Formats: sequence, structure tokens, C-alpha cells
Amino acid sequence: MPNNLYEKLGLTSEASNELIRKTYLQLARKYHPDHNLADETTEIFKEITEAYQILRNPKTRAEYNDKINPEVFGEKEEPEDKEMFGDEGPVWGS
Repeated sequence: MPNNLYEKLGLTSEASNELIRKTYLQLARKYHPDHNLADETTEIFKEITEAYQILRNPKTRAEYNDKINPEVFGEKEEPEDKEMFGDEGPVWGS
């Protein structure tokens, strides 16, 4: 199963909330352990449910998007000390 949450659902990061929901419901029906007795379906069901739990909430989805692809979704600003002094920050006041 892919590591990217969007790929686990077979979607791209441009997918709408409604498409994420519809896709999850289809996959959940397909891989739910009560409906599919194959050994690997339980693990697949857990993974798609985990992906949906993060992507369905706009706040957690935005955090995930920032984490996976900061150059597309917006980089977080570096603290001023890091810009001035590099990775170590100032040598005083630690």
C-alpha cells in the first residue's frame, strides 16, 4: 500500500472533500472485513480508514499537505534567528 494518504485512496491532493468521502465509502465497502474475507483486506481497510480520518478534516488535511509537499502547499516561515545565525541559532540565551 502506498505511503501517501491520497494514493491510498487512489486520489490526488486536488480531490474535493466530497470526492474523498465518496471514494472512502466505496473502498470501505469493498475492503470491510465483514464483506471480504481475504487475509489482507483487514489491513487495507485500516489503512484507508486512517487516511480518511486525516483527509476528511480540513485542518488535519492542511497540516498533512504542508508536511508532504511544502513547496506546493506553502512553506512554513523560518524563525528569524535561524535566518540570521544558521541552524544553531544564537549562541547566547539558550
